[in-house]
Amino acid sequence: MNLPTFTTAGTRFMKIHIEADQKVRAGFPANVQMQLELPDPQKVFWGGVKLVTRRPCKNPLVIASKEVFSKGSFDKGTYIRQLQISIAQKILPSVELRNILYTIDGSLRVEKAPNSDEEIEIAASQPIFIDSPMDKTTAQTPNPVNFSLGGLTITLNKDIYAPGEAVKVGYQQKGFRQISVKLMQLANVVCSCPQFGHVCTYLEKSPAVVTNANKKDLSSPDGFILLKIPKISEPSHNYQWKPSEETFWGHQFGDVNEWFIDITGKYENPTLKSIKFQVPIIILPDVIPSADHDLFAPGKGSTDLKPKSRPKNAFEVTEPLLDSPNRTFEIKITNRIPSKTLTGITVKATGVQEGLFETPSYTQGIASWASGETKIIKYRTQTNVSNIVLVIEDNDFTQTRLVANVV
Repeated sequence: MNLPTFTTAGTRFMKIHIEADQKVRAGFPANVQMQLELPDPQKVFWGGVKLVTRRPCKNPLVIASKEVFSKGSFDKGTYIRQLQISIAQKILPSVELRNILYTIDGSLRVEKAPNSDEEIEIAASQPIFIDSPMDKTTAQTPNPVNFSLGGLTITLNKDIYAPGEAVKVGYQQKGFRQISVKLMQLANVVCSCPQFGHVCTYLEKSPAVVTNANKKDLSSPDGFILLKIPKISEPSHNYQWKPSEETFWGHQFGDVNEWFIDITGKYENPTLKSIKFQVPIIILPDVIPSADHDLFAPGKGSTDLKPKSRPKNAFEVTEPLLDSPNRTFEIKITNRIPSKTLTGITVKATGVQEGLFETPSYTQGIASWASGETKIIKYRTQTNVSNIVLVIEDNDFTQTRLVANVV
């Protein structure tokens, strides 16, 4: 697994470590490793990773999240998990020029004090660059441009260009003394969040800027004028992200970068007002990656992050015993793996009612589990469950799914 970056955060009581890919293309998952160090037994409310960006007003915006540890009780020890967090193809890619940046945040919400329902949170954050999903299959087809106004005809052989390329602006004219052309860029962040009104009050729109210009005094009825596109030009794009979750309806986050050529024709007759054209064009990335670019392909040159499976006979499970007054099931599980001591184990218990409805999960964290040793898992839930699903995972990134039938 190739996770080149590493971040640690926490308090003197506990620590959380995050490793994550530095760069990924939109539409591919990001590889993440999360490690907890608990010096004392700890009640956990939630632990997981989030893909986060920040709006222009600096408020965080959670794009995606994935649970790693559900609510439960953990022994002191080290717990390491590898996972992938999905990054949608329609996500707004990173735009460093306008501070649209992303982080992978690992967080753990724990009990503030013993026997307390108050929470504190520790977190670690790791930057990640999300590249555009554009590839050769999504590149647009260029089209010629031809239009006339007030005795001036303008032609372009195409409307799509690459950085460093020259735009050849052809003309036919009658009664004009000068043509000037300007390459204009209009780039802005788009943000709408209900808590700050329909349009975020922190957002200021930037006007179009001139990135290059040229002009020509006319002495013939036709000809052309060249306009160079700078090699460092930012590619055209219109990225828009809208959440699918109902709780975030009304939110919008995006970035728009548009290019156009501003053309001005001045008449020989000084009493006549100049005419102006604006011709939209598209600037492509300097290098358009292919769809199978190795840099972003998951799993190539790295470990597969899907947990390995252990056979079900690796563990022996007793029938759950019910403590009715406390609505608690007690399940005994024995490690039957020969000569194998497991570390950083979590046993996640989920009840199933009528074979269909799940009850809230509870996780028990176990620091070490020797071969032949029996552990007791206590799961407090509804008493009318038909079975309890147990998912056992450890620091070897292996997972076993068992079902304990309730008699």
